[in-house]
Amino acid sequence: MTASLITSCQAPGVDFLYPSVAAYLTRVLGHPFTAVDDRPWEARMTLIESGGALLGHVCGPQYLARAEALAPVVAPVPLGARYGGRPVYFSDLVVRADAPYRDLDGLRGARWAYNEPTSHSGYGAMACALAGRGLTWAHFDEVIEAGSHDAAIAMILAGGVDGAAIDSTVLEMAIEAAPALAAALRVIDSVGPSPSPPIVMQRQADASLRVAVREALTVMHEDPEGSEALRRAHIERLAPVDASDYEVVREMWQRGQAAGVPSAMGDRLIGDVQGDRAEHQLAHLADAETV
Repeated sequence: MTASLITSCQAPGVDFLYPSVAAYLTRVLGHPFTAVDDRPWEARMTLIESGGALLGHVCGPQYLARAEALAPVVAPVPLGARYGGRPVYFSDLVVRADAPYRDLDGLRGARWAYNEPTSHSGYGAMACALAGRGLTWAHFDEVIEAGSHDAAIAMILAGGVDGAAIDSTVLEMAIEAAPALAAALRVIDSVGPSPSPPIVMQRQADASLRVAVREALTVMHEDPEGSEALRRAHIERLAPVDASDYEVVREMWQRGQAAGVPSAMGDRLIGDVQGDRAEHQLAHLADAETV
């Protein structure tokens, strides 16, 4: 029997989780699964888009832009009282601990980083926060694409930028790995909660397999090996989700369009691969019907 593939477009710090998910599903379903974690996230997204991966862990906007082909199955409930036992997370606005900034308004003229333009926590939620205050990306003197949340954190620490919006769960795991970060960084505001990034499945997959996968993943935390893997990734359990849970993400991205696009991105929107991806995403989030 050919193995079904599972991959992730989440922060690389949790790549260790997906071989465990694949092993768990293989064991409880008797259907072979294999994790793909040996290529950049853009290539993993291509694998999901092409139907080569049966399961993928993607950001909310990445799912919404491909809702015709992908169905949300489950989403992580992060560990911690902040999350209230719900499949939600936050976008934390982070600066250096010794920086003078106290709020978003005070960041006027600062240098800002975002991880990449299809991210909700790093880009979409921040655009929504700006628009909600009547601001645009021009609020900042410079806006830089860092490539990942970890890279954005490193840029803040090195003084290359003044701040960035970071996925709260990524920030927590970074601090756990390097406790000194707790004293080096400061959260000045948070956007959210937003629905956690979903694990999605190809809509063309066999219906009985889709049901079996959802049921297995929602009880993974009851399995000793499964629970250990989830907790290493700061996940309490995986909760069932559906398309309606992500309408709030679409609404936030639509509101965020009033913030425009960072000038550096705008310069690349024609002909550039990254620009094409951002343009495709914005168009889908504005116009596509949720399936």
